[in-house]
Amino acid sequence: MRFFLGSSIGLLVAITLSLGLCVLHPNVREALQSQLFRPYRMILSVTTGDLFRDGSDVQILKVRNQEGLFLEIYGLTDPAKPLLARLRLRDLQDGYFHFHGEASNLALHDVDGDQHIEIVAPTFDDNLIPHLNIFRYNPEKARLEPYTSKLN
Repeated sequence: MRFFLGSSIGLLVAITLSLGLCVLHPNVREALQSQLFRPYRMILSVTTGDLFRDGSDVQILKVRNQEGLFLEIYGLTDPAKPLLARLRLRDLQDGYFHFHGEASNLALHDVDGDQHIEIVAPTFDDNLIPHLNIFRYNPEKARLEPYTSKLN
């Protein structure tokens, strides 16, 4: 029993020193992180529509990777499907909302009734407070911008 207790303490000290080395030495820490946390890319949702109001459809993807949540917009008129825009969402957790009778985590919808569709992408923050991220295309600046209502 005494041998078992002594070897357990020795093992505990060895593990503590090893973990301390991993935390304090930057090269060891980076090597360990690169082995444990490999880059990934997960497509969470896809929708298609005429977002730019020019008669050509684009494909919008809601994507999660090691950096967070993103919206990626791809052109469909070119066979290469080029990436046209990439927007980072402010929250890290994907969200869903009730849209036309179904749960959805990405939609195209005319939010304000102006005959122009917006991207609607729900998320949750770290405190699980829901946020409805809405983006619209600004033809004057030729870019996507966060939507703010006319009441603000």
